[in-house]
Amino acid sequence: MDCPKCSKQINSALNFCPYCGEKVKTEITPPAPRSMQELEDITSHDAPIVGENNSQSQSTYYVVEDYYAKRFQKIDQNGGNYVFFWNWYAALFSPLWFLVKGMWVKGLIFFVIAFLTSGIATLFIGIYGGSRGTYDLYLAKVKRKQMWFM
Repeated sequence: MDCPKCSKQINSALNFCPYCGEKVKTEITPPAPRSMQELEDITSHDAPIVGENNSQSQSTYYVVEDYYAKRFQKIDQNGGNYVFFWNWYAALFSPLWFLVKGMWVKGLIFFVIAFLTSGIATLFIGIYGGSRGTYDLYLAKVKRKQMWFM
């Protein structure tokens, strides 16, 4: 398949051209990757597929914001391994940010730690959230892991 903007040859499974960033697909069709091979095959996303909503008769998939889609693409290009991104929202509002993004286990753990330490651990939780928040969101949405070890 050729990119309509730069005319370079690209994989037909991609939603964006990896050379110029042009959107080449309008629909979201691939399922969430479940194996390392599938993660390695995907190098770009329009909006990453992140899970199923079984409340309807047909499965629909959630997507993440474009801001995170670009970062998820870089993590995919690194083989799904950690890539550093600073996330100010996650740094400043760590427990709430984790809860809002659907990582409720980590959010609750951070609330409990901050409460038990009378807020002393809040700085360390903020540093963790700022430096690892985007990758944790990737793990939760793409690899479907709620915790570090699961």
